[in-house]
Amino acid sequence: MAGKKKLLFIDDNPSIIETSRFILEDMGFEVISASNGSEAIEKAGSGLPDLIILDLTLPDMSGFEVCKTLREKPETKNTPILLLTGMDKSEVVEKGNSAGITDYLTKPLDWSAFEQTISRFIKS
Repeated sequence: MAGKKKLLFIDDNPSIIETSRFILEDMGFEVISASNGSEAIEKAGSGLPDLIILDLTLPDMSGFEVCKTLREKPETKNTPILLLTGMDKSEVVEKGNSAGITDYLTKPLDWSAFEQTISRFIKS
């Protein structure tokens, strides 16, 4: 379907990726996914997503490191990046802001709040 907005969803938990894919596709988005930082950086550069949802804890690097790398690349420097974390938001905001995080989502996901947050950055 032409005109679908593309999201890159990055998480090392396959069940979170699949649940999120199902919900995001139902919302009308095209979803690409990655399970580690290196894969995320590669897919962000080649897939050119409209929005990136990035887990804080990945097996090969932190979400902060991924974000910093994406902010250095011309093709992703302005892409909204939402950090997905199980930690209290106040614990990660300062470091996230320094890395270039656009906004925050907390686990467990509240799907209604999730949809509202995504809608602030892109329209399907």
